[in-house]
Amino acid sequence: MDFPWAVLLVLMLPLLWVLLTLNGLVKLSKQLRVSLATVDVQLMKRHDLVPEFVGMVGSYAAHESDVTGAVTAARRLAMDAGAGWDAEQFLKGQIERLIVQAESYPNLRASERFQLFQRELAVCTVKIASARIVYDAAVLDYNAAVETFPVSGVARSFGFMRKQDFETAIADGKNP
Repeated sequence: MDFPWAVLLVLMLPLLWVLLTLNGLVKLSKQLRVSLATVDVQLMKRHDLVPEFVGMVGSYAAHESDVTGAVTAARRLAMDAGAGWDAEQFLKGQIERLIVQAESYPNLRASERFQLFQRELAVCTVKIASARIVYDAAVLDYNAAVETFPVSGVARSFGFMRKQDFETAIADGKNP
């Protein structure tokens, strides 16, 4: 009478292993999506800072409309749904150009509001870089799981494919 239970148990163990493995892959996939969403949130925070920063600089340096206009256009480009990382880098460069231009105005540079915005932009830049590091770590963990035998067989069977880290995706012209 004990024999059929033993056979059933032996047959159920591989199924249990597949289910646990699949759950682990789903968890890693969700961590990957959350870490990418964190990068997006930080980028949106930077996008939100730009209009007020441009307005502040524009009020001190009205004749610098080419620089402020370039930053506004770069922000619009970066916020487009299909915009890639290149658009974000372009926006970052335009913001840096605006800061350099603004620093030639001593009254603006001395303004507490300007200094606060500079700090907020610097913090935002650090948070974006940190979020990218977290994303790359999540990609590393996910890829290690997807490519490691015997999990790789389950991963392929259920459509879990290798992901690219930030730098590789950008070099290939893709969004991560």
